Amino acid sequence: MTQDSSNDLKSWFVQEKRSFPWRDAPSPYAVWISEIMLQQTRASVVVGYFMRWMKLFPSIEAVAKAPVEELIKAWEGLGYYSRVRNIQKAAIFLQEKGSELPASLQELLELPGIGPYTAGAIVSFAFHQKAAAVDGNVARVISRYYGLEGEVKRSLLEEKTSLFLPEEEPWVVMEALIELGATLCQKTPKCKECPLQSSCEAHLQEKTEFIPAKKKKQDSIYLHKQVFIIMHEEEVLIEKKKEGQVLGGLMEFPSFPYSNEQEFIPSHFSFLMEWVEDLPQEKQSFTKYQVDLSSSIFRALEKKDIDGYKWIKIDSLTSLTFSSGHKRILQRLLEVNII
Repeated sequence: MTQDSSNDLKSWFVQEKRSFPWRDAPSPYAVWISEIMLQQTRASVVVGYFMRWMKLFPSIEAVAKAPVEELIKAWEGLGYYSRVRNIQKAAIFLQEKGSELPASLQELLELPGIGPYTAGAIVSFAFHQKAAAVDGNVARVISRYYGLEGEVKRSLLEEKTSLFLPEEEPWVVMEALIELGATLCQKTPKCKECPLQSSCEAHLQEKTEFIPAKKKKQDSIYLHKQVFIIMHEEEVLIEKKKEGQVLGGLMEFPSFPYSNEQEFIPSHFSFLMEWVEDLPQEKQSFTKYQVDLSSSIFRALEKKDIDGYKWIKIDSLTSLTFSSGHKRILQRLLEVNII
């Protein structure tokens, strides 16, 4: 049954697969970058980022030598910026060893930012070896196909995926599993269009609604922050979040827990400033946090250096990489014609 099913899936994939630049020219480097970008992001969105990245940084050597700020700027909008820093750490490691991406699962797993799925994808798609690459799409397909109910361990999913893969061109079927999960075997499956419907246990037992078992969502933490846009002549006060922190390496305007006090000014701003204007509230989401951002523009009556902050020329702001909520605040700031 499995052999017939893998053949059916392969035939479907050859006919229906979407065209993506990393599929059309699957070099190890291209597969690596695309798979990291595709984490948490739809393929259709990734295409533009991928094409721009490959033009700016066409090789592992280019990534290793690039200023990290340029890498983060090219990644802006994809989020989860630790991924791009890990790409550079891995690139530097490979350059120091004088080697390219290895074709071994174990060696790939030793590189920063490469986990079991990404390692399996590189080995399969770039090096054409038989390897299980189990992401959320594949987990859903395999769980339904084999009728795996309840909480399923990753090791079992990898075992079942390997069992499904044929000995001949397993990389094609591996990518077909991912494509099937992304296009047909979604949370609400399109079983009538699926090439595996005649042998899928969840479909045959009418359990696709319950397989895979739904995971309990992590509770969000809600925060409210007051954002201070402090200007002095042609400069604005900016904070660069420290590496290792949430949103590390990104730029933000000074912000503090929201206070209802009308005259609230952070105590370590040891200079006088006057209120200019309030901006519309913005929202920001990252990891488990949901943040309301209440921002106000102030004009400093004098300029003083403050630990942890920098005065940045106004005309340089758009070249910096801000966190998503603060980037929207910057756009609002540019619209009010105060700067």
